[in-house]
Amino acid sequence: MKRAAPILMASLATGLFATAAPAGAARVHAAQGVGCEVENVPYRSTGTLVKAILTRDVGRGRYDGTVAVKVRHASRRAPRGRQSFVLNDTPVTFGKGVRKGLPDPGDRVLLTGSISALPPGCPHAGYTPFVGLAQVRFTAPKAPPRRRPTKHRTQR
Repeated sequence: MKRAAPILMASLATGLFATAAPAGAARVHAAQGVGCEVENVPYRSTGTLVKAILTRDVGRGRYDGTVAVKVRHASRRAPRGRQSFVLNDTPVTFGKGVRKGLPDPGDRVLLTGSISALPPGCPHAGYTPFVGLAQVRFTAPKAPPRRRPTKHRTQR
């Protein structure tokens, strides 16, 4: 204990130990916008193709152009509904049953990339997230389910 006493006294004198902040200090900083820097978080969405205008980069499987998609499922509270995305040297894959370079409206689309987001507790008024696509995948639409023949009861 004799050895620990001088070390403890020296650390208290130099302020080595942190003091506790008031309980509302973190909330005040977030409300004022301090530390509210934009973050890029993973993004994934699926939907159906409305319109696509694609230009292929020869031999690389990458495309430029625009894709209009009716987004049904999206991560990170991303906007849903009809959305337009700009492709800039983006890898695009075409599944079985989809024409390469010319996908048809109604084809299924999977979009992956990153979306800009503000941390929780920061003011979101007037903020529009930016979606950067890393990959686009087109697949054929699902076949409609088969209808089973119904069993009709005969009246007695």
